[in-house]
Amino acid sequence: MTESEFQWVAPLQTPIGVLDHGLRIIKCNSSFANRCLGIFSEAWKNQTLDRVLQFQNPSLLEEFKNSKLEKPIFFREQFLNSSHEELHLRGSLTRVRSGNEEVLFLEISESSESKKSNLKEKEIAAVISRLYHDLQEPIRNHNAFLKLLSDRFVNELNPKGKEFLRIARDGGERLWNRIQSLLSFLRIEKEKNIFRTLSLEEVWKNSLDPVKDDLETANANISVEGIFPRIVGNGFLLQELFTQLLSNSIRFKRPNEALILSVSCFMDDGWNKVRVRDNGIGLESKEQRISIDLFKTFHESNESAGQGTGLFFCKRIAELHGGSLEIETGLAEGFGVLIRFPKEFQLEQI
Repeated sequence: MTESEFQWVAPLQTPIGVLDHGLRIIKCNSSFANRCLGIFSEAWKNQTLDRVLQFQNPSLLEEFKNSKLEKPIFFREQFLNSSHEELHLRGSLTRVRSGNEEVLFLEISESSESKKSNLKEKEIAAVISRLYHDLQEPIRNHNAFLKLLSDRFVNELNPKGKEFLRIARDGGERLWNRIQSLLSFLRIEKEKNIFRTLSLEEVWKNSLDPVKDDLETANANISVEGIFPRIVGNGFLLQELFTQLLSNSIRFKRPNEALILSVSCFMDDGWNKVRVRDNGIGLESKEQRISIDLFKTFHESNESAGQGTGLFFCKRIAELHGGSLEIETGLAEGFGVLIRFPKEFQLEQI
């Protein structure tokens, strides 16, 4: 099986880590890095266990340090990972001899609390899926009849009636966009555990296809600098990320100006970084955090307004890949984001 054909489905792999006598992580499988440490990169290398997995019970950490050869320590405890996510884990730690050295073999399995949490997440996703399918048809019909009413009878309405119809159509479109956001959430939850080594350049090129016509309409001029890296990720989600950023740039371009987009890729501080910037209407600095974290309106002007759900999903996808997304620019400079991805690493079995 070639590297490009490899697929990793995290839930099927038992999290396993190998530590030295100082509890430094010298090796672990991808499931351990993902589910226990909350990261996909090699950032865990040479980190002590208590730095990446916060012990809520300090005595357990001391027990780990003082463990005896070939005597397993069984535990069921609550931890916080490097992303400050609460984990309820159970497992065992065993000190074993490897050549002339002793290493600690840490095997982790989910506790009943964690399994209940996963089950709850699946139930929530199922409810959202049912909600999406139940609402999709009536909202589509609602908008279709409002458009039909507007096309055929708008000239027979007085100014007040035209205003009411416009408000109804705008409301229907906003409701439809919310339903599509639910679909985006479901897609992310479905795809978030399937990763392979892939070309970010190929992902970027594929992300242009869904908005090709809109880019032409916007007279878009796109410049690309740097070399796209190969990373461990999910092609569908990464394409969704770039397509959403392109859609935002098209939607919030300055009136009567051609859209100028610049994309640059570079390595910095051990991270693969991708900067996407446009000459659009920008974003006030005071709105930067709420636009992503709280689904607040992130562009407001007399001509256009939009919701921050798209940026929220972009941020979520970046974080699922062990990275981050930050807004960099303001109203006077257009709009830009900086996406960080961990440098490529090999997914391996221990």
